[in-house]
Amino acid sequence: MPCSRISSFINLWVVAGINNDNLNQLLTMRIDSKLTDRQLKIIHAARNCMVRNGLVNTTVSDISEESKFAIGQIYRCFARKEEIVREVLITLYKRKLDKLLAMCNSFADIARGLSDNCCPLENSERKLLLEFITESIHNTFFKETIYSINMIYTKKLQKKLKVAMPFLTSAEITTIAEMIFIIYDGVIVRENTDYKHGPYLESSYLKFFKVFDAKS
Repeated sequence: MPCSRISSFINLWVVAGINNDNLNQLLTMRIDSKLTDRQLKIIHAARNCMVRNGLVNTTVSDISEESKFAIGQIYRCFARKEEIVREVLITLYKRKLDKLLAMCNSFADIARGLSDNCCPLENSERKLLLEFITESIHNTFFKETIYSINMIYTKKLQKKLKVAMPFLTSAEITTIAEMIFIIYDGVIVRENTDYKHGPYLESSYLKFFKVFDAKS
């Protein structure tokens, strides 16, 4: 995705006040696109700074020092700090939800994945993601971005389930997708506690999904 596309994304949202449908379309384009090496390095550096300094306290100067790119070079890719922050948010959610999609090939794979250490984010990244979610209470753009990303991946998950399990009805696919998302978020919380994973959880999840699997 060219730098100009990145810059125009947030400008469209701020200036035009686009609705959720348009935001979903723009985010879908962003999620399915590839960033340049320079953009990725800047985003990675920004993530490191935010993990170390916090979301609010990270400055463009910090990102410049961490990435080894001059401030002018950064602004040729991102028009403002908020765009970089948004890209870090999208990157974290994309990694988290891509892993979820990858394990949804069968009920057995889903149960096994949900009972295991399935979240690809490091503890520091999970804390940063929580900071984003907290900030979204006051920041409408973050709130709408998080909501739209979840809706995009919900549709991706429903589509994958429909292909993998054609015997399910649309209502059942919607229910299962919602339950998978809820359990997955619970798994991420569990991984930060002393609660152990293992065969018991896998068996319990599989029993739940077997209610639907009986139709196959």
